[in-house]
Amino acid sequence: MRFRQKCSQVTRRVLGNIGRHTLGLQAAGIGFFGMLAAFPAMAALISLYAMWANPSSTIEAFGPFRRILPHDAWQLLDQELIKLTSQQRGQLSSGAVIGVVLTLWSSGAGVRALITSLNVVYMEAERRGLLRFYLVAFAFTIATIALGALSLTTIVATPVLLKVLNLGAFPQALLSAVSWIVILGFVVGVLILFYKFGPSRTPPKIRWTLPGAAFASIAWFIASLLFSFYVSHFGYYNRTYGTLGAVVVLLLWFYMSAFLVLLGGELNAALEHMASVDTTVGPPKPEGQRGAHVADTDPEHDYLPEPTREEVLPHRR
Repeated sequence: MRFRQKCSQVTRRVLGNIGRHTLGLQAAGIGFFGMLAAFPAMAALISLYAMWANPSSTIEAFGPFRRILPHDAWQLLDQELIKLTSQQRGQLSSGAVIGVVLTLWSSGAGVRALITSLNVVYMEAERRGLLRFYLVAFAFTIATIALGALSLTTIVATPVLLKVLNLGAFPQALLSAVSWIVILGFVVGVLILFYKFGPSRTPPKIRWTLPGAAFASIAWFIASLLFSFYVSHFGYYNRTYGTLGAVVVLLLWFYMSAFLVLLGGELNAALEHMASVDTTVGPPKPEGQRGAHVADTDPEHDYLPEPTREEVLPHRR
């Protein structure tokens, strides 16, 4: 009975915070900046991926995403992939380091927007300096793209391994599922990093970031498949927006993805808020000295005092 009561309290808190923290508006901002950052991020990802893999296999590596993304959105990304690989073929492996760094920096807009929104979710004011805020966002961008390149390499290596081993139909089908497991595992790992180190607070222990990361990853996978089915059969965006239809579909997908990521953060924050133990890393500290709002206050106090201009400055840059 107590477990059901806690589940009910956490659910009510998460649903209430959707409006209280304006998750829809926050997700719209992340989706917009994520859309702007998508193509520079793809260029950086291809450059990093090509340092240890054949550039010609890049498009093949993105194959599993074809089943997740709506057809129009995939076509838009696929055209960009073909253009990037054809333009940079032969120089990707050696690549210009400065160009990759600049591309990584420009692709960090979506990451910075996500970090700012996670501060809202965890009810924290940004207390890191402007330089540190940008360096943290840049580090997240590099880590995300590098992990993406490693995941794509694993996805490409799976069918090659299947051909070499020649295990038969069932083992091959079983190992083919590794590509989907890799994608979900990659998403969970990245979200854990964002929930742990993104907000301006003392980092929580990993077990307090895992529920939201697992929920957001599974929900994102299912919602992406459903959204793709809807757009393919019922969404007539090309009739309404003409040539911009694919852009609108991709923007909506980014919006949906960002909303689910923030919802996962709300779940983690609610669980931390309801916990009776110290959820932050390091030795246990008494309430009020943990450096995290949801860990330092009881569930009856959901709001921080109005932050100073210096505290919110990184949000506005």
